[in-house]
Amino acid sequence: MIVQIYGIVTEKDAVSCMEAGVDHIGLVLFDSIKKDHIDIETAKKIVSAVDGRAKITAIFDLKPISEEEVIEAAAEIGCGIIHLAGSVVTNKEFLTKVKKRLPNVGIMQAVGVVDQSSVEYAINLSEYSDLLLLDTVKKGSECQGIGAAGTVHDWNISRRIVEAVSIPVILAGGLGPDNVEDAIRKVRPYGVDSLTKTNIEINGEFISKDIHKVKEFFRMALQNI
Repeated sequence: MIVQIYGIVTEKDAVSCMEAGVDHIGLVLFDSIKKDHIDIETAKKIVSAVDGRAKITAIFDLKPISEEEVIEAAAEIGCGIIHLAGSVVTNKEFLTKVKKRLPNVGIMQAVGVVDQSSVEYAINLSEYSDLLLLDTVKKGSECQGIGAAGTVHDWNISRRIVEAVSIPVILAGGLGPDNVEDAIRKVRPYGVDSLTKTNIEINGEFISKDIHKVKEFFRMALQNI
């Protein structure tokens, strides 16, 4: 079972997560307004601190950005997985470009889990991805998008996707120490992801990762493996 933790903004938190057993260290780049987003230079420092002991997965495309810019940014920071969750969606051409220029970098495509149509969508995208990440769709004019909703989605649909595709699937969406064991039992994913439920927040504002919660999330995720 792969454990992925998102919202890493410091070298200290990255190393602490890695030492807690986390397999994938998740970075969100390019939106300096938000405290849980970082810039290229910070990302490079985190990659250096982790030093290959965990895989770095990074989101670049929450703001409009080209496929070329995503590939260039991934090359610059040295991430192990490009996580697509916004303006760029994987396709045959993008997959070919990445594998030619960054042969050791994987593509993880986010899929918003809504209804049965999500299953067909996931099947189609799986042809051009190394992994899928199943997440909750945020609603509202200012926050619409895939991920960071802090709520779960229909795990029955996620289970159907896991059974329908031939590549690894990571389950995300409102997962924390309190529900990850149940989620794994119902969905049977390759891995699980946590963002909001392992954060320290004050008045809804991100402060840092809660390493105690990260450790508990890791423990519960691997409890019955």
